[in-house]
Amino acid sequence: PAATPRSLLIHDGELADVRALLESLEVPFVERLGAESQADRQTSWDLVIASAKRILELQLPPSATPPTQIAVLSHDARTLRSSLRRTGTTLMVRRPVHPAALRALIVHALYRGPEKRRSARVNIGAPVRVKVGWRAQSAVLVDLSMSGCRLLTDRLIDPGHFFRLQMPAELAGGKPLSVVECVPSRDRAPGRHVTRAMFPSVSARVHAHLHAVVAAHAEGPARFEGAPGIAAAPVAAAGEPSDGDRRESDRHRLDSRVISLDDEGARVLMGRDLSRGGMRVNRHPLLAVGTKLQLAVHAVTREAPLILHAAVDRDDGERGLVLRFYDLSAELSRYLDYVIHALPLVIDDDDDEGCLVAELLEAS
Repeated sequence: PAATPRSLLIHDGELADVRALLESLEVPFVERLGAESQADRQTSWDLVIASAKRILELQLPPSATPPTQIAVLSHDARTLRSSLRRTGTTLMVRRPVHPAALRALIVHALYRGPEKRRSARVNIGAPVRVKVGWRAQSAVLVDLSMSGCRLLTDRLIDPGHFFRLQMPAELAGGKPLSVVECVPSRDRAPGRHVTRAMFPSVSARVHAHLHAVVAAHAEGPARFEGAPGIAAAPVAAAGEPSDGDRRESDRHRLDSRVISLDDEGARVLMGRDLSRGGMRVNRHPLLAVGTKLQLAVHAVTREAPLILHAAVDRDDGERGLVLRFYDLSAELSRYLDYVIHALPLVIDDDDDEGCLVAELLEAS
């Protein structure tokens, strides 16, 4: 069956290029020429893209998880920004904007990776210990999120009892992690027990440690030779890559041919506090202090992207990471000056600072 559309495009014909972009991304969406319908007002959307006129008239119900709202402006004015901000508009894009930059912005808005979603679930597939009262048993941690996990065990864990989850140091970033008061429920798997557990409340220290573990496994599961499966798996096709064909170092070259939107979204960085010296970006699973990276910046004034070299200079916790630029070309320096001093192309809902949309090409 076709996927349920979670994106809404509202305009009067002036956003035909945005419609073509959504179609090229193969994103299921609903398009309205003119005002939204009553059914649209009762639908829970992930993303709404609209012209300034239509987003000002938009009537969506209050929600605990409101959609990302992107207004595409044909002109810019401070009074218009203020009006849009009052509607809950998340991002305001002023034309002209490079098509690749607009694509990156939309993909970033749709991306739901671990650095954007508290409940992101990552595959682990590694041995852990489970302790119910004084009795401990071995288990396989199938997957993990900030709010819970899924375990594979030989013996049943009674849903009526809390248990303690113990992760070894090699799985938890060099330091053992123990999560207490896990609340279980259970499913069945052939010959084994699958336990789903929630973490109802954890300390700030455990929360930070969990966040690091989830981020560390965002690129794939842990290595665990001989790990048992939950169910019988189909026979691998001939020529399937072996472990030796997988990544062998800390260098992550991101394949430009990846078609998954989440993979593409993970490559998009939104730069704030921009200067010729650097910028601030949100936390990212591939980035840590000392990481060197190569970014593609799509300038309106040229077709080919400019290549920007940077290094992660500082970790400011919840405020994100500070990147320092180096080896700036004269052309890139001039373009950064344009972004900094011209009217902002992308404006967030907190202030009127420009936001540099860049694509992560390489991190090492």
